[in-house]
Amino acid sequence: MSNPKEDFDLLVENGNIGFYKTAEVTYIFLVKDGALLNVFTLIVFEESDKISKQDPLTEKLHTINQDMSLGICQERVSINKARSIFTNLIESNKKRSGLCNFGNDPIYVDNFKILSKQFIPSTDNEVPLNNVLKNNNENGSYIIEFFSEEKKLFNEGINENDYKKICKKIREYLPIDLLFLKDRMFNIIFQFPITLLSVDTRALDGWDGIKLEVGWHPLLKSYPKVETFIYNIFDGNIMGSVKTDKVNVEIKTGNVSGENIEIMRNESNDLIMWYLKGHYINQIGGNARIIDLEPRTVVLNGLINKIEIKSHEKIRLGNWQNDYITQINKRKYQESTKKLIQNKEFLQYGIGGEDNRKKAIENLQYIIKKNCENGIYLWDPYADASDILTTAYFCEYANKKIKVINSGSNKIIKRRSSNKSHDQNSKFKLLKSLTYNLWNQLSKNKHSGFEEWKQEQITTLRNNSNNKGINLEIRCQRGQYGWKFHDRFIIFPLKKPKVWSLGTSINNIGRNHSILMSVNNPQNILDAFNELWDELENSVLWEYPED
Repeated sequence: MSNPKEDFDLLVENGNIGFYKTAEVTYIFLVKDGALLNVFTLIVFEESDKISKQDPLTEKLHTINQDMSLGICQERVSINKARSIFTNLIESNKKRSGLCNFGNDPIYVDNFKILSKQFIPSTDNEVPLNNVLKNNNENGSYIIEFFSEEKKLFNEGINENDYKKICKKIREYLPIDLLFLKDRMFNIIFQFPITLLSVDTRALDGWDGIKLEVGWHPLLKSYPKVETFIYNIFDGNIMGSVKTDKVNVEIKTGNVSGENIEIMRNESNDLIMWYLKGHYINQIGGNARIIDLEPRTVVLNGLINKIEIKSHEKIRLGNWQNDYITQINKRKYQESTKKLIQNKEFLQYGIGGEDNRKKAIENLQYIIKKNCENGIYLWDPYADASDILTTAYFCEYANKKIKVINSGSNKIIKRRSSNKSHDQNSKFKLLKSLTYNLWNQLSKNKHSGFEEWKQEQITTLRNNSNNKGINLEIRCQRGQYGWKFHDRFIIFPLKKPKVWSLGTSINNIGRNHSILMSVNNPQNILDAFNELWDELENSVLWEYPED
């Protein structure tokens, strides 16, 4: 592991990756019992020579809860002052005092693990840290990170709702998004943007290499010796691989049709100067639209709506013939679809009117067994005891939390009661439905229908399982409790959450056409579930183990 002070000196030295004169320091902190507690601090080195005093971005402290308030301030300091902050943090960490002086006031910080310098690419959208770094959109940046492993504040009064409130308030003032970077909360990052050069590349006409052009910083007295590594990957194969120590040159790689990875490093100090990951454009497709002068009109609620009418022509430029690239891409799409089906991430039922109920339930049980190590959340307005027994009870991990949100509105209870038990004969179902409706109408207590249905659910869960290793809570949306919902999901609160959209309620899945598929934004679904869950804390249908 490298020495943090040596890393700092290497990165800040003029001519290595930039010519820094100042550093912008952004402090995000909580105030609790009069003390300032670090939430996140970012120190970005810049070539501006302007120094400024602390400037509060928040005109006032923003209340997070009854014990804590949030504040944000910035200052631009000299390189020496930035170095002093860095050194103080290291010394504070050695003494394990948990205290470091920022500006005029002490801001308490966690004990840190100081990570070795990291290069953060600018062009790779999959790099999460780009959500908290400043303008990392040219050549990338190096960072030195003081990583809080203990996260003490999460155990000292910050719950999930407080955390969301903190993140939302920060985004109102700064392009720093910590909502999905919970691991970076309470950290301190020193960011060193690479400004020593500008690089431009483009594919050669023969599509067998690139043109590399480099422009250097005007303050450089002599250009560093660099090496550039170029790889082209297509269909999992490395189709081109070249190393060169030249710049402003055409480089033949053999192929640039796939994903290109290009890295330039300084031979004298091993620092990465530039990184590119992406595809060159060989085909351009577009649409030409010509607007008709006379719009279409539609009258809705007495108001005239005008819709512009456009002609539509497709335009294609470049290589669109059925070449090897097109054929391979077509096969890759078919493989991708096949893989989704094999992993139970995209399944259709009821095609051509076929009843796939048995298969759909088997698939759900397979998905649950594979993903429920941290529990399972079921979000379905029609979910009843039978559905829970059929699905969530097949989680093989003992005492993992099973959370269910369903709905207890009179409309849903009535429909669920009349549609349940598809294996029963039609005369029995009709009699039960008529009996239920008559009893509910004659009842003087408008909540009696719900109470009867509730007791029925509890009895079913008690009588149809020994409930071994079950940790279940059902919360019910109804009346003033929570809000109505329609979509149906099965949620797995893993470290990286997974969510499947059911397409229809569990009681009906497989009977008619529906699509069971994994969703691409599982964290958003989990957050929405938790928000409604919290709203329903006073509408618990059943908990097991029982008090």
